[in-house]
Amino acid sequence: MTMNVGVMSDVLSFTGTHSTYSNPRPSVIVEYVAQAEVANPCVILDEIDKSPDGNRNGSVKDALLQFLEPGEAATFYDVCLNTEVNLSRVRWILTANSLEKVPAPLRSRCHVVHVPCPQKGHVPQMARQMVANFMASINMDARWVTLDGVEEAVLQENFNGDLRQLRMMVEILIRERMTSLAIC
Repeated sequence: MTMNVGVMSDVLSFTGTHSTYSNPRPSVIVEYVAQAEVANPCVILDEIDKSPDGNRNGSVKDALLQFLEPGEAATFYDVCLNTEVNLSRVRWILTANSLEKVPAPLRSRCHVVHVPCPQKGHVPQMARQMVANFMASINMDARWVTLDGVEEAVLQENFNGDLRQLRMMVEILIRERMTSLAIC
């Protein structure tokens, strides 16, 4: 399961809502463990550095501490289910662009792996994968559109490290190619 916590303004989805609420819900983590039917699923929390601090009902960063501490996770109390749930085997991956915005108590519970930014030499492979992903998103076979050497070279030359911009350039090339194929 992947969750973008950079936009999450409320931790109730993590902790669950009390059974007396009008719409009680268990913790999304407890629900995921139940749906996955394994005790050790992997949960990816994307953009933890961008999650808001101290919003109503607490912050995601603070709520995570109990899940990342094995002793506390083993006795997580879901307020909706009114019972303890052992979440100590859940595997967590947190992504961040900036460690400075991740509080020290949270960092201390994580093994930090620095991933270098992609370089221009990575562009051809990334672009081919972006083509495949885009074509899959529109239910078309990726073999209909392949980037030629000139297009890959142009993408490589104009790559500034921004993957979103690269994706937009790739999609523009694909749309142009598809438009020209439709005209023929």
